[in-house]
Amino acid sequence: MHEGALRLPAHAVRSGIRGSRRTIRTLDAEYATFSDGANFDEATFTGDAWFTCARFHRYADFHGAKFGAIAEFGKADFAGATSFHGAAFAAEASFVGATLNAETDFAEATFGEEQPPQWPDGFTL
Repeated sequence: MHEGALRLPAHAVRSGIRGSRRTIRTLDAEYATFSDGANFDEATFTGDAWFTCARFHRYADFHGAKFGAIAEFGKADFAGATSFHGAAFAAEASFVGATLNAETDFAEATFGEEQPPQWPDGFTL
């Protein structure tokens, strides 16, 4: 568990998570399963966002989300439509080992200049 993080229990099935337009300090969603999708559109993550090994079944909406610190999606499984359209990553963004599908939308997303995003093998924008 990450110190001081809002924690979604490991392996818990989360239906229709609604984080839209909210400010979330630090989120630990490692191993969480989002069975009915996850809405984090226009959310602001002021601390770290840990989605390592998370599973997004129907969709994952991070449209316009702002990540102020680490955004870790390594080994996450995006099985449905996924949008990071217009998302802003200020610091480290890692998708190494993630399963990104053909519908993954990174249009107009911005990444911090200090550290470029890390992608799964063979993935390019």
